[in-house]
Formats: sequence, C-alpha cells, structure tokens
Amino acid sequence: MNPRDSKTFVLEDERLHRIIRRSVTFGDIVPSDVTKDDGKERGQYFMGISANAMGTLEFLLKQWANDGNSQNLGTEKDPLIGVQDKDGLFTMPADPLVKRYRGLSTFNIVKGGEYCFIPSLSALQWISDL
Repeated sequence: MNPRDSKTFVLEDERLHRIIRRSVTFGDIVPSDVTKDDGKERGQYFMGISANAMGTLEFLLKQWANDGNSQNLGTEKDPLIGVQDKDGLFTMPADPLVKRYRGLSTFNIVKGGEYCFIPSLSALQWISDL
C-alpha cells in the first residue's frame, strides 16, 4: 500500500503518513483444491500505530487504497484492500505492456475497528510525577 517508487506529485507527503503495523492471521489455511467459500472463519487482526492515527489512517484508506488518481490510474482501487466498484479494475505494471484485470470484487471485509490513545513517553513521565 506504500507506493514508494511513484514519481507523482501527490505522494510528496509520503513520509508524513508512516505507521508501525503488525498483524496476525486466524483460521485454517485454505486447501489448494477449495475454490468456493467453505464457510470457515478466516481473517486477520491488524494493529497500526501512528502519531496522528485518524489523519494517517484516513489518508491511507482514502488516497492510497481507494483513489487511483494518486498513481494516475483514475478510479482504480487497491485490489486487496480497496472497496471495489461493480466494474473493479486493476492495472499491474509489466514489461513491455501493463496488464489489466477487470471485474474485481471487494476482497477484504472490515468487521470492526477502534481508535485508541497511547500517551507519549513524556506524557507517561508527567502522569507518574503527579
């Protein structure tokens, strides 16, 4: 989701939207012969920490995941975490010609989330001195 190699002007803020991120998956691994939903719960727990959590997360989701204009791709969205339109399109760089995948559906479904406050070290020092 971090378009590091882009040369577009929209990404000049790239260093302002950094997060520390970790995740862990749950559920069984999908067997290679299964091609349809088998009804088993699978997923990923994700945690991101940022100095400006709301601003950073909103930027990442709005600009890099769901707005292809940040990469000069119009209305295209990220193929894994973007919320796809009915005609989901993804352009993949390739040499000598790009590859286009059409008809993508939304792959990732968010079931919940929270914004939590973690005080800075100086704030913890101030609290401990009270």
